[in-house]
This record gives sequence, structure tokens and C-alpha cells, in this order.
Amino acid sequence: MDGILEMLELAKRTGVHLHLSHLTASFTIKPYDRELERRSVLRVLEIIDSYRADGVQVTYDTIPSYTGGDFFYPNIAQRFLPYVLQAGGMKRFSQALNTGNYKQMLIDDICAGKHASSNVMTYLNPVTMPSWGDGAVITRCAKHDYEGKSIGALCRASGKNYVKVLLDILACDPYACYNMWAASTPSVDTEVFLSVPDMAIGLDLSAVDYTLRGIFDDDRPQNKRSTGTYCGLIKYLSSGRQPMEELVRHLTSVPAQILHLQDRGIIAQGKVADVVVFDPTNLRANENYIEPSQRPEGISYVLVGGKIALRCGEHTHIRTGEVITMNT
Repeated sequence: MDGILEMLELAKRTGVHLHLSHLTASFTIKPYDRELERRSVLRVLEIIDSYRADGVQVTYDTIPSYTGGDFFYPNIAQRFLPYVLQAGGMKRFSQALNTGNYKQMLIDDICAGKHASSNVMTYLNPVTMPSWGDGAVITRCAKHDYEGKSIGALCRASGKNYVKVLLDILACDPYACYNMWAASTPSVDTEVFLSVPDMAIGLDLSAVDYTLRGIFDDDRPQNKRSTGTYCGLIKYLSSGRQPMEELVRHLTSVPAQILHLQDRGIIAQGKVADVVVFDPTNLRANENYIEPSQRPEGISYVLVGGKIALRCGEHTHIRTGEVITMNT
């Protein structure tokens, strides 16, 4: 919340347009309570509205549930990425864990807060993240009796912390997978934020080539973020939590208004025909927690600039897209 307040103050003093991207509840709640989270989200919105009332131009977007995080990094080895790269791949990392005291050295360093990465998706620290992974489920493992069990359950059964449990798994199976999202439900902050009429949906990704199976030849964990995010978004769209029409508006006309794109965002005469045609009754995310690169179902046509880019689920490979600039 301190960062949001700092940006709001800067916008107030300078008169610039402030866009708050990937808005969250912004307060730490311990122990977690859904009602307190709901109130914290409402408080964030109240603070923003108070600055708007003072003439500050503020817009925002949020990332819906299911469309971010470890869902797109199914390999447990991703959490130890610097060490995997140093070893030369997941298989060699596993071999190193079974050599001498290497595994114990890693355990000591990571448990002391000395993980070689500071990236949120490749970082672990049992001191500052004591409950990380409690609900994460093992989806694939050479130790088949681990499959379907949570990391928290394995920790309790073995009397080890999650760093030791994960490294034990990787020493046995370098390609073991887990899922942080299988049992998740739409978060409170998502539901409250998307009840705000001028809230945009931001996914923080790019277009997807479903034929691409990895840009590296080496044996490293692959980032399936873009493909997984689209599946996650469709899962949320299909959840029935909010009217489909409203969710589509948060994805289209609201962002266009924020970016001052006068010729896009709605279907109307004279507007650019960027259109997605889908069947809401047959919309399927096809989310896969081991291989996120799955095509969703139910999307019949995509038009880009009035030309058909996707027909019956198949890409036509036209190139009618264009770089657009914000009109102020």
C-alpha cells in the first residue's frame, strides 16, 4: 500500500495520468481472513477515489484469479532455476543432488535465506515464506505415492521443511511437477475489483504460438505463461462469478478508454473490427497442470482489422495486426 500511496502523491503533485497496474488487496492479512481481504480491497478503492476527488487522473487494471503464478511453471525445478542452469539442465541438477554433500549445501544456503534468485517465481525462503506451498499438489513424480498429495502434507509426514522435501523429490525425479492452483477458487480481490465499472483486466502477456515447444535446446524448465494464462482467463470467464458481458467489457472497451483508443474496444460502425467470436456454452479452458500449452475450445473466429485470423480454431496466418499508439 505504501507504494500505491507514493505513486498517488506523485501524480497529485505532477498532474500526470497514473495507471496502477495489476492492482491487489495491498494489505498483509495474518492469519488470512476472506472478509478482512474484502474490506482491504474496498479500502484501497476508497483511497484511490479520494485522490480522484482531488482531481488526480487514476486508472487501473487487475489480474483475475487463475491467470497468474506457478500454474505456468509446472516443473518443481523452476523454483531452483539458478542452480539448474548452473548444473546444465534438470537432469544434471538431479544428478548433482545425488553427489556428495551438494544437496545439503543447497539446503543450508536456502534455509539461511541465501537462495541464488530473487525472482518471485524462482525464489524460496522458509524464514520469510514459512507456509509457501502448503496447498500445492504434486501432479507428476517418479514416486507415484506422492502424486495427489500436497507439499504441506509431505512436509508433515516426513518432518522436513519444504526445501528438503522438494530437493528430495528432484533428486529422485528431475521432471517432477506440481500445481499451486488446482484447488483454488476466484480470489476475493478479483471479485471486488471486477465489480468496479472502470476496472480493466490486465494479463501481462503476449500473443501465443501454440506450435512453439520451447526456445531453448537445453534441459531447462519451460515458461508456459502465455498459453496457460489464456486458459486461466477462460476458466474465470466460464465460472459464472460475473456476467459474461461485463467481463468482456473489462477486457475490451475499458482498456481502450484508458489508452484513449477512440476507434477500438466496441463493435460499432466505423470502428476497427478486432472481434472474437465464441460460444459461451462450449467454452473450455482445457487447463493442464503438467503441460499448460493447451488450446482452449469454443473460440470459433478471431478477426484482426476486419480480416479472419482464426477460423474454426485454426490460425490463418494473416498479418493484419498493427502497432498502435496511445492518443492523448
